Amino acid sequence: MLVSAAALGQPNPLATGSEQVRVIQRDRDYQVIERVTRESLGGGTVVLKTNSYTVLGTGISYWRDNQWKDSNPRFSLAPGLALADQGLFQLTLTSDIAAEGAVEWVTPDSKRFVTHGFGVWKDDRRMGPGGDRWVGNSMPKPDPGM
Repeated sequence: MLVSAAALGQPNPLATGSEQVRVIQRDRDYQVIERVTRESLGGGTVVLKTNSYTVLGTGISYWRDNQWKDSNPRFSLAPGLALADQGLFQLTLTSDIAAEGAVEWVTPDSKRFVTHGFGVWKDDRRMGPGGDRWVGNSMPKPDPGM
């Protein structure tokens, strides 16, 4: 649909640019994006063209401060911990992953899971046979056939 802002007696929202893109609706797993472009038809007539599309994705938004916000899958660092709290799930890791309670995971329905790391299995095939090993904790080596 083409509508002339001047014909409607309204100021042109795109007077300073040729395109405006914004999220007009969102929820946890979708966002509706609206794109408005300014097009000159000649003879001084300028019209606005509006298009929209829906983006789908699990957890692309999260609820905080009474509004939906874009998820950000990054950790922020603080002394002694890493925190990923800008998404559907929230994860906190302490600097000593083997310490009791070092890993905390909170689900969207506020269920809280707390655990800690036991060790890390490193599979380094560049080292040749025997390059596989546990790193960081004195856990027994698992059966390689598993």
